[in-house]
Amino acid sequence: FKRKIKQLNDFENTIKFLSNKKRFLMEVRDGDIKLFDEIKNKKESRKTQDIIIDLENRGYDRMNDNEENEEEENTGNYNYLLRLQIRSITFEKIDKLQKDIDTNIRDRDYLQSLSEKDIWINELNEFEIEYKKWL
Repeated sequence: FKRKIKQLNDFENTIKFLSNKKRFLMEVRDGDIKLFDEIKNKKESRKTQDIIIDLENRGYDRMNDNEENEEEENTGNYNYLLRLQIRSITFEKIDKLQKDIDTNIRDRDYLQSLSEKDIWINELNEFEIEYKKWL
């Protein structure tokens, strides 16, 4: 039972952060989140802290990032968004994120529909198939 709850929570977190990435990329693309300011008719990069304030105001979730180094302490655990590559804004990348979200939702819903006994039996069947391959 605890394992099923853990797996469901993992799906929820994955869905949440994939959705945040997709929304972030679309908002950057559409100009809702500004990465640059125009100063004297010249584009200049915004400070990280200003972008973080925008992310907070727009309701983005923080991710626990245990691998953050000292230099990046002030990113507010938004590294999963701030470190996205510029090529992530392409149609294909955004479409792939949506497909990943859909897959995780489907898998979560399937897991939710199973009883603990069903999960156990499925895993035993999978184990048996893999074990026979190994022999």
